[in-house]
Amino acid sequence: AQVGVPVERPTRSGDPADALAPLAAGREYLVHVRYRTRTDGAGVALSVYSSDGRAVAAADLPATGGRWRPAALPFTRPAGGPVAVTVGY
Repeated sequence: AQVGVPVERPTRSGDPADALAPLAAGREYLVHVRYRTRTDGAGVALSVYSSDGRAVAAADLPATGGRWRPAALPFTRPAGGPVAVTVGY
């Protein structure tokens, strides 16, 4: 299973300047999440994808033994479209 969340909300105009929270291409950002695993957590990953489906950044998340844990993933916003964050296994 995978959960994806758009980081930049697309606009009807298509102009990035009209976006709710536009990110600048070439700038560095940090995604923060809190997660927990009830099992060993094998295969759980945090990823950032570009609008054309390319992985911009990814990290494996370690098992948490049922406890909530923070995780952070740095990424550089690519040119050409919005990014989305996914957490999956």
